[in-house]
Amino acid sequence: HQLPEKILMILFSLLMVMVAWRMLRRERKDEGPSDHGHANWGQKNCMLDQQTGRFSWTAKCTATLAALGAVTGVVSGLLGVGGGFLIVPAFKQLTDVQMRGIIATSLMVISLISAIGVIGAFQAGVRIDSLGASFIVASIVGMIIGRKLCAHVPARALQVGFASVCIVIAAYMLFRAGV
Repeated sequence: HQLPEKILMILFSLLMVMVAWRMLRRERKDEGPSDHGHANWGQKNCMLDQQTGRFSWTAKCTATLAALGAVTGVVSGLLGVGGGFLIVPAFKQLTDVQMRGIIATSLMVISLISAIGVIGAFQAGVRIDSLGASFIVASIVGMIIGRKLCAHVPARALQVGFASVCIVIAAYMLFRAGV
């Protein structure tokens, strides 16, 4: 609430450009494990204990996850985004958690942030009118259709499509901000 809307629009646009760039960039095959969950000790900041399947809470792991949580929280509070945009690539880079665990973690964080945002909005007196309810229902229907269609569309096409939408929206927001 302290920053001008123009600054927030510019920051959000830059985040969208960064996300689009990461999606359009082909992933390099680095030396080491190709499947998360099977890294050797020392290759990642946070490693899973093979016997328990839980993190081995070293000082390095604790500091890494605390920093990631803080950055995600600040970006989420400032721009209203962060869960999937930040957590998925950071967890992929910094931990040996398998992708399904990364996605589950991201979805949990998004759910918590969303719930806190909705509760805060309701406490501030925001009410959902019929137009808002229509948007919510249409979003849910769209998600269901999207889940059915995604099995028939190549993953790279989805990445390029989403990155393209991010770039167009970022350019529009920068234009609206007068940049």
